[in-house]
Amino acid sequence: MEPKAFSNTAILIFARSPHLEAKAKPLAKSPKKAARIAQLLHRHTKVTCQRSHIPTFLIDEAQQEGHNFGQRLASAYRIIFEKGYKRVIAIGNDCPSLKTSDLLYAQKQLLGNEVVLGPALDGGLYLIGMTKAAFERIDFDDLCWQSACLSQKIKASCYQLGLPLALLAPAEDIDSADRLMQVIRSLSPALAVKKALHDLYILKIVAQTFLFIWSQHLLLSIPILRGPPLPKV
Repeated sequence: MEPKAFSNTAILIFARSPHLEAKAKPLAKSPKKAARIAQLLHRHTKVTCQRSHIPTFLIDEAQQEGHNFGQRLASAYRIIFEKGYKRVIAIGNDCPSLKTSDLLYAQKQLLGNEVVLGPALDGGLYLIGMTKAAFERIDFDDLCWQSACLSQKIKASCYQLGLPLALLAPAEDIDSADRLMQVIRSLSPALAVKKALHDLYILKIVAQTFLFIWSQHLLLSIPILRGPPLPKV
């Protein structure tokens, strides 16, 4: 019974493509650097899911439907449930601390709960797992998506509807360059994505420092033009 239940679970990566993600979030001052960071986070998310061996589906802006975030997420869930899966674990691509073990734990928790949440430290959520029955009862239009009240709001909805709920450990997601540095510092050294993000950021600092020193050198090398001496009185 348990292996069959596990096979009825799928992962939904609900995210923008790296190109649009870099445009939407100030991950770096340079658009090119922001795009590289977004691509790195996107690749890390896909690899993390692949290692879980849970069927995974990526739904980006090309497949999303709806006028707002809640409607687009609901339509993405619906696509996966219509494939025959009974449990769906939705994640984004902006939480590099998410591990394969977190996905497996969420999968296991959905066997005895209707909803599994991964609360983000900013009040949002980095993971939302739910059964088809829970999805059909929760009003997505009533939730404050992309805000600091989301975690509390969806937990309150679960309690009001009597839906058994499990929680993962809180984690930090990335919405800005400042938060990117906070996340890099907090990541486990064992995670390959930590080194990749750190190296990318260090290269940025080195480049900025080099440009500053070079500009100062140019300023100092410019000869100071002086006028002719004043005539003696």
